[in-house]
Amino acid sequence: MHHPIRIIVGVLIASSVLNTFMISSSTHYLRNEDDSGDEITFTKDDFEDIVSNDNRGIHLPPPSSGNIRKPDTVKIVAFTDHSFAPIGQWWYQKMEDLSYTTQTLVLFEPMAVAHFDKLRQKGHHFQTDVQLIDQPVAKRRFKVHRLWYVRILYCLNQLKSGQSLVLTDSDNVFLRYVPLDTFEQSGYDAIFSFEQRYPEHIFKQQGFVLCGGMTYLKATNATIQIMERLLYNCFNGDGREGRGSKSCDDQVVWNQMLFKEMRWDMNNTRSQKIDGNASTNDLLQHGFEGHSAVVPNFHAMIWDRNFSHRGRFEECPFDDKAWVSMPNPLKDERLEKIVRGRHGRFAQQYGLDELSMVLIWEKFCAINGTDVNQRLDEAVSFYMENFKELISPFVNDTRGNL
Repeated sequence: MHHPIRIIVGVLIASSVLNTFMISSSTHYLRNEDDSGDEITFTKDDFEDIVSNDNRGIHLPPPSSGNIRKPDTVKIVAFTDHSFAPIGQWWYQKMEDLSYTTQTLVLFEPMAVAHFDKLRQKGHHFQTDVQLIDQPVAKRRFKVHRLWYVRILYCLNQLKSGQSLVLTDSDNVFLRYVPLDTFEQSGYDAIFSFEQRYPEHIFKQQGFVLCGGMTYLKATNATIQIMERLLYNCFNGDGREGRGSKSCDDQVVWNQMLFKEMRWDMNNTRSQKIDGNASTNDLLQHGFEGHSAVVPNFHAMIWDRNFSHRGRFEECPFDDKAWVSMPNPLKDERLEKIVRGRHGRFAQQYGLDELSMVLIWEKFCAINGTDVNQRLDEAVSFYMENFKELISPFVNDTRGNL
C-alpha cells in the first residue's frame, strides 16, 4: 500500500507537450497549459467553521444526514496502469459509494487506456485522464519512478489550467464523505499528510516527514511555483536512472525540498505519544501550518494523523474523525503466502496483491477484539472463503486466477 528555475522547467515541459483530444466522452490526453501569470480566483461557498480558532486544523461538517450536497469543484485523482486496474476500479467505486463525483483515474500507459476504453464500451463508466510515461521500461522500480515524475507533471498541468486537486494513491482507503471544497476554502495553498519515518534522514533532522501520495493542491500561482520547483528537482535529482531521466522518488524529493524551504510553526504542537503503542510514540499526531521561505505567499498545513492516517497494517483509524487511511503492507509472511498462494502468479501481475490487502484490511478493522493475530486470521479466512465475490466486480476484463 507507499518536487526557481522556471526557464529550465519551461523547456522541459514544452518538450513533452501533447495535443489535447478525447478518446471517449470522459477520457482526455493532457498537455501542459501556458502560465498566464494571472492570479487565479474562486467564488467562495458558504462552508462554515472552515479554519479552527487556533489555526491548527480544519473543522469539518458532520457526516451527511440527507442534506443536499453542493457539487465539488476539486478533482480527486489516483494513478493506475493496466496491472493496477483492479485496485483502481475498486478505488473508483469506493469514491462513488461515498457520493464523490470528481474522482478521476489517471492512466499512465497505453494498455491501461485500452483496458478502460474496453470497459467503457461495455457500459462501465469511469472518468479518466491520460498522462503517459515517456517510454516503457523493463524494470518495475524504474517504471514507478517515472510514474512519480509524470504525476508531478500532471498535477502541474492541472494547476496551471485552474484545477485544484486532491492527489491520492489508489490503495488509500477513504472512510467517509468530506466535501473537497472544504479544503479549497481553507486558506491554504497545500495540505499534506504525515508519513511515518521515510525518508529517515529527514525524519531524524526535523522529527516528521510528509507523504507524497495524499495531498491537497490549490490552483494558485504560489502552488504552481512550488510544483515547478518539485518537477525540476525530480528531473535533476539522483534517481535510479541518473540525472535528467524524468524519474525520481517523489517522497524523497518532496521532503528534501520542503525541509530546506518551509518554515513550520510547531509551537502549538500537542502530545506526540499514543500510550501503549511503542511503534508510533515518536510520531507527531497533530498537524500545524507553515510558509515557504522561497516562494512568496505559499501557505501550507498538515492534516492531523487521525484525519489522514498513515500507519502499520494492524493499525485501524483511531476514531470516527478519520477521513482516509493508508495502511502499510501486511508484514505477516504466513498470511501473505496464503493469499498469494491462492492467486498464484496473477497476484502481482494483475494487482490482486493490493486489492486483496485493502479488502482484508477493511474486514480486519471491522472485527472487534484486542487479539491482533486472531483478528488477522479471521480477516484472511473471510477473504479466502469469499474472495470470488469480493474481487469479481473489479477484475472484469482482467485475466486472473479466480
